[in-house]
Amino acid sequence: MKTFFKKLFCGVLSVALLTSSALAATIQPSTDKIELKPNSTAVTFTISVTADTAFAGVEFGLQPSSSDVTFSRVEYLGEAEGLGNVDTVKDGVLYFGCFTDENVFEEKTTHEIARVTFEYTGKADRTISLVSSNVVTVDADNKTTSGDKTSAPFTVTIERETSGGGSGSGSTGGNTGGNTDDADENLPSYKNPFVDVKQGDWFAESVQYAVEHQLMNGVSDTEFAPNAYMTRAMFVTVLARMEGVDTSKSSPWYEVGRQWAMEKGISDGTNMEGTITREQLASMLYRYSGSPAVSGVITGFSDTASVSQWAEDAMLWAVQNGIISGSNGQLNPQGNATRAEVATMLMRFCQQQ
Repeated sequence: MKTFFKKLFCGVLSVALLTSSALAATIQPSTDKIELKPNSTAVTFTISVTADTAFAGVEFGLQPSSSDVTFSRVEYLGEAEGLGNVDTVKDGVLYFGCFTDENVFEEKTTHEIARVTFEYTGKADRTISLVSSNVVTVDADNKTTSGDKTSAPFTVTIERETSGGGSGSGSTGGNTGGNTDDADENLPSYKNPFVDVKQGDWFAESVQYAVEHQLMNGVSDTEFAPNAYMTRAMFVTVLARMEGVDTSKSSPWYEVGRQWAMEKGISDGTNMEGTITREQLASMLYRYSGSPAVSGVITGFSDTASVSQWAEDAMLWAVQNGIISGSNGQLNPQGNATRAEVATMLMRFCQQQ
């Protein structure tokens, strides 16, 4: 099994594969267009696979249209997390995937496999295309492998948003970019003031983004408290700031955000000083986005059944858009959201708008 994948990750995708039967699969990105704000560089999307039979592994080849679009990282999701993941760049193509020795990916189910991030600092339009794909199954009798090139190519277009641009509508709860468009143009050079946020921490980039765009502040001049739980008061204040509401003269400090959230139907305004769970946070962010229509079901997580019924649409929306990702195959919907997690969700949300 490992030898087979070594061949794949060397880019030898035209080799003859042991194919026991035709395998049909659909491989799709979470979006076909990404609009980068003027000072944003992260290009992030998820890749999902739906196959007509259970399978044990997948491999993809992604090729940017230009060398100035560079690979940053791959985060494997759901069942794919921890399954012998590999990634390599050869001749400008990023090859990556995951595999195991059992057909752990169920048939006719959409599986989110990975969240891929590239970096792009230029201004011209670029694309990232799927140039190769394989889905691998394991024979139940002798453990031999079979592979099949399975999906029509897809292309994700990268467009650089011009100064003052943006697609926010400004309607009730619908301005998903808030005041960050203007802020991007004149961001000061960032110097990390927080002793509890170190370079290399998984949340360091998200904290910088949230602070630079005035979405979140530290709990003091020198501490961000990344592992502290977020409160409902904190989050309605953050959303109000994203909408451009001046919360600086609020008394108590969250009252302006609370009143705004109640007027917009985002929160009922109760229990402001209580902690906020991951599904409550997703629901408020979903309402802020105008409660867009969703379809499908959440897959790839062992605790999907624990999502509250009232939060199902919001959690599905958040997962499908890469705003919330699980850990160790779990969504933890009733877990309290930390400040670091909130900063990360906000960055992912804003960068997709």
